[in-house]
Amino acid sequence: LPTTSDSKKEEHLNTAAKDLLELLNLDPKNKDAAILLNTIRSMHHAAAKSGNGASSSSSPMGKTMNLLKQHGKEGDVAKQIHQMKVLLGLLANDGSNTSIELGRMDGVVTLLDIAKGPQSDETQSADAIKLRSLALQCIACASIHPPFCRRYLVDQQSAICDVILRNNDNEEDIIVGGLSILLRCILHFDRDLDPNEITGKTHLDYDLIQRSLIVAFSKRDSIKCLRAALDVLSTFIAGSEREDIIRASLEGNSGTSGKTLDDHLQPVKTQHELRQLTPKQLSDYRSRDRETRVRNRAWAFERSIGFCTKAKGLEEVLQRAIDTDDVTLRREITVVIGKLFGAMDEMERIQECVGPYLGSKKDQPKDGPKPKKEEEKLRPVIEELPDDYDESKDTTLVETVDDDNDNNDES
Repeated sequence: LPTTSDSKKEEHLNTAAKDLLELLNLDPKNKDAAILLNTIRSMHHAAAKSGNGASSSSSPMGKTMNLLKQHGKEGDVAKQIHQMKVLLGLLANDGSNTSIELGRMDGVVTLLDIAKGPQSDETQSADAIKLRSLALQCIACASIHPPFCRRYLVDQQSAICDVILRNNDNEEDIIVGGLSILLRCILHFDRDLDPNEITGKTHLDYDLIQRSLIVAFSKRDSIKCLRAALDVLSTFIAGSEREDIIRASLEGNSGTSGKTLDDHLQPVKTQHELRQLTPKQLSDYRSRDRETRVRNRAWAFERSIGFCTKAKGLEEVLQRAIDTDDVTLRREITVVIGKLFGAMDEMERIQECVGPYLGSKKDQPKDGPKPKKEEEKLRPVIEELPDDYDESKDTTLVETVDDDNDNNDES
């Protein structure tokens, strides 16, 4: 592109990078596409490093990020908030292209640095908290696109959770913003890139997610935080319905070309489409669907056990149900607790989790009085009678009836 201007060159490169990403999503083993994508990235990196490329100054995203960094060095929070709103508008209007450009320019790192705030415990102004909240909203807006999540957020889980783990009373919006990003990470990190192989590997850091949820549930006075935490937990422990939840989250969102944003989800076939398949194709389709559901249930089992026992999350959730005066919130908590137990799918596991809160044999004192055994109750006896049985000659039956009559007379 030797004769084009910087802005046109940037536009062409962005379009080419987007098309290549879609191609690699469909065919991850396409080496030519991967090599060409790396070449485009090198061109962007070289242009940004030299300061002559459109990604650093000419494109709307480049201009916004440069002004955001400049105002940050100047300490002008009001101007930073203005640029953050501009960035949020860019991501909302042309999300698929702009989100990839944001990630390519290391915008995720910049926004997370802003969201973390100062290291000291000094009280922040309302504008400073608003700026941090907007930074998280920008990342959340970009993360509705699965390719962006998998490419630019997998390595940032620790930084995202670190924002939530800063447990200050005035950071309700910060925690909700961090949880909204975690929700999209849970939805879009794990995909079966190879259609012929269903694996149990995951990119999620269970420990960080569970700790973040505990912090959110500790905000007993913030219904907003509690509801956001319930949404994340419900998605985190989703089993057989996991892919249905992912499809629902993507519904209504599409790229600039109108194509679906994803990717490696197996399309749900109608009955008419199933009848068109050959026996081999139908068998493969059902086999893959069955293996996917089994894998998802195994994930749900592992995550629910870890949250309830290892992270002691069940105690925190139960406490919030006790503390709240909001009947609707208590009902929502009850539903999520039911999902936790349903994901365990083993009575022994459920009893192990619930026992300490409802009382169990292990909680009884060893030296205390033992409970009396309940006396064995008389139960009806069923006796098989022979074929030649004559009721008139059965003296046992007569004696039993007489005894019953005598007892009734005495009473």
